[in-house]
Amino acid sequence: MAIPDVSADDIVAALREFDNAKRDTDAWRGWETRRNHMYAISWNGRLYPVKETIRSATGGFSEFGGGAQANRYLRERGFEIVPLRRGDLAISPDGLSRLDCALDRFAEFRRVDEPRYLADERTYKVDLFDHLRKIWDKLYEDPEESKQELVGLMRGEGVDSRLVAAIDNLLGGRGFATRDDFAIYLENINDDEYVRIMGDLFEGDGAPSARLDEFRKSVNGAYTHLYDEGKFHSGKKTRPLLQQCFAAILLASYDPDSYILYRYTEYKKTAEWIGLTVPSTPEQCYTLYLDMAMYILDRAREGNWPVWDLVDVHNMIYMLWRYDEFKDLLTEDERVVSGESVYTFIRKHHFIFRDWLVTDYILSLATKPFVILSGISGTGKTKLGQLVAEYVVRATGGRAKKAFVSVRPDWTDNSYLLGWYNAIAERYETTAVLDLILEAPGEPEVPHFIILDEMNIAKVEHYFSDFLSAMESRWIDAGGKVHQEPIRLHNQGDEGEWGPGPGVPSEIALPLNVYVTGTVNVDESTYMFSPKVFDRANVIEFNDVCLDPDLYRQMEIPGSEGFVLRSDADLAEILGPHKPASPKKLVEMKEVMPEQHRLLLAVHNALRPYNMHFGYRVANEIAAYMLNAREFCEGGDEVLPFAFDIQVL
Repeated sequence: MAIPDVSADDIVAALREFDNAKRDTDAWRGWETRRNHMYAISWNGRLYPVKETIRSATGGFSEFGGGAQANRYLRERGFEIVPLRRGDLAISPDGLSRLDCALDRFAEFRRVDEPRYLADERTYKVDLFDHLRKIWDKLYEDPEESKQELVGLMRGEGVDSRLVAAIDNLLGGRGFATRDDFAIYLENINDDEYVRIMGDLFEGDGAPSARLDEFRKSVNGAYTHLYDEGKFHSGKKTRPLLQQCFAAILLASYDPDSYILYRYTEYKKTAEWIGLTVPSTPEQCYTLYLDMAMYILDRAREGNWPVWDLVDVHNMIYMLWRYDEFKDLLTEDERVVSGESVYTFIRKHHFIFRDWLVTDYILSLATKPFVILSGISGTGKTKLGQLVAEYVVRATGGRAKKAFVSVRPDWTDNSYLLGWYNAIAERYETTAVLDLILEAPGEPEVPHFIILDEMNIAKVEHYFSDFLSAMESRWIDAGGKVHQEPIRLHNQGDEGEWGPGPGVPSEIALPLNVYVTGTVNVDESTYMFSPKVFDRANVIEFNDVCLDPDLYRQMEIPGSEGFVLRSDADLAEILGPHKPASPKKLVEMKEVMPEQHRLLLAVHNALRPYNMHFGYRVANEIAAYMLNAREFCEGGDEVLPFAFDIQVL
């Protein structure tokens, strides 16, 4: 509804009234810090609440929108409007340096190829916002027409097809079902309900994140009733859910100066890249990302970078992770120096592991994507897993990913790793491990690492059995393709958005480029592993401790000299998509290293009388390890006796 016309003098009077009668009251003291206040009037060196000032100046009129409508009203009368979130974020000098590099690259991209930027990223969003804003302008004066026009846009009827394509693009290319579901919802509510729910989203009390959450809860509650009544398409097998990113499109289109579009993955990566801690809930995430976007916009304006609004901020964040022109923005200290080996990288970080031990760990991962590092506390088990993963992450320019998880003694099921469906909030709660698993298929040629610290402080079989079963179910068909059994996550169907991240499917296949390392201490506070777990992992023991630096070199094991990776070996290649060891490996081992194959048979036969001999899987994996050692180690055939000893023993 239009705000009654008052003069600038009336508004000044309201500002003075606020100073004299309200500012120091309990209701208004500290109002600037509250999340529901996004903007303020700046006048005579002080800040004033926007909506309260207009209410006072108009004699108590309150049937109007905040945000864009109120801000425009005041600017037209000569008042300065400033954002309140400025400076809330504490970003380190290193984070600011990275942000400035991204802004420099964005400015360079626009300078070199502005037409491409406009065509691929900006124009379609601006056009969509313009169209939606015309719909919102009729929200209070003609809600029936406003609703019908919104239904037409959702169905792609009577509108430019490019507007529909814009929505679908912002939804990751999967917008049809989302649009159709929302259109059905709109057709089944009356005009009053339409005004109420959209008005609460755009102008309601509470922080933007809370309004988004309440909007989704209301719509999803209606979706449940409509689904039970058979209103949706007959082919829809599960109740639909409104996506967070769709609700964010509606909110951002109403006031592009105050709200952001939403792409969880890119915003999360950017926040972490500049040193911010990302919270766990969707509401907290939206608040952080909105604050971050406002901060970036302010910094860009101060530095005269060509970032004109929050749409440009969104585009820069997206391009930072999706465009080749931005991929080299890792700072020098986070790059692996050209030609730097993993051994040098580890020593550069002031840790000393014997080269053969590092090699053994890498080849064990390449042979079987689950490695257990066992031994007494304080011998560097966790650090070895972290450093090797960090080396690969940096060597791949951040394409590889890692997730570090501290296991807790109260873990009794897989929800601590794979998340769970929150029935109260009606969303799937994700974890760092699940996020990594969902992202890994996007970079299938580079490894992703999961490190489980203190793995046996809880019973491994309780929380990790799904991983073990998935790994062991893998098999290779005649065409060389790997098959495996999926891991079931929930029974809510695959539609909608679960939590802050991308949609969580009802079941997942463990990606072939995901490698798991577990660290293990054996003491009175931990649980012993069952043979099932040991049988499905490569185990490396850390028990040797040398406290005299002068004697360290003397402890090298004879035969280990050449057991280092070749200088031209690429860890991302060695740890590429994993394929399970097949009987062909054992045949190849017999052909190229008959002596070691003979020793394998001898050990097998010696253990047979005690019923401790190898199964087929273990034999195939020993063969695969030996072939990897021969292919990737400097010593070639010379290291085979040493490789055999550490693999079998």
